[in-house]
Amino acid sequence: ERALQETPVPRSATVRCMEDCELILLPREHYMAHVYEVYRQLRFFDTHVPAAGKWTHEVASASMQRHPACYFRKRVLEPGVHLLTEGLIAEPAVFFVESGTVEMQRVVKPHAAPSWRLGFQTLAPAKSMQRLSPPQ
Repeated sequence: ERALQETPVPRSATVRCMEDCELILLPREHYMAHVYEVYRQLRFFDTHVPAAGKWTHEVASASMQRHPACYFRKRVLEPGVHLLTEGLIAEPAVFFVESGTVEMQRVVKPHAAPSWRLGFQTLAPAKSMQRLSPPQ
């Protein structure tokens, strides 16, 4: 990894293949792009999430193994995609909007929302389940 550092340093060893070898190469520019993306994500958390600055310090001092920012995955969503729908149970998640604009809406009368009504309706058993029921 020393060759991938910002200022390359002389090699500290010589490596020679003793037989046919298949290698996977990580070019420096790809490594640096990844390092920059991780750094940018940490800075975003440090700037926008209360108390996140201490997390960076705790990782650096080894009192915390991984910065919580490492658990987030960047996604780019197209306009019109619904992150959440009022009244429906969704995947437990936290979203940080790094760039772009989102719209939040709430219905004035929750009982008027279709999702609210669905939550209180008794669902009829599916026809396939009716066929599996024991005869009476």
